[in-house]
Amino acid sequence: MDHAAAEQLMTTGWWIALLGGAIGFGLTLIMGAATPAAGIIGLVTFGVFGVLLGKGGVELNAASDHSPDHHAHNHHGGHHG
Repeated sequence: MDHAAAEQLMTTGWWIALLGGAIGFGLTLIMGAATPAAGIIGLVTFGVFGVLLGKGGVELNAASDHSPDHHAHNHHGGHHG
């Protein structure tokens, strides 16, 4: 994966994280929670999505180093049931 594509993926991830935080905040308010509690839920949601998506995902660097047929072999140790 080239650098420009990785930057685009990270930017998109941060926008999705922001949207997720806003949705978490809104749904918490709709369910009747107080505004400070909804704010905490929104921030936590944003934080979780931000770590997972905003930084490019957990497998971004590892996935770019493998060929498409890397996972074609069997990982089950040869036991066929």
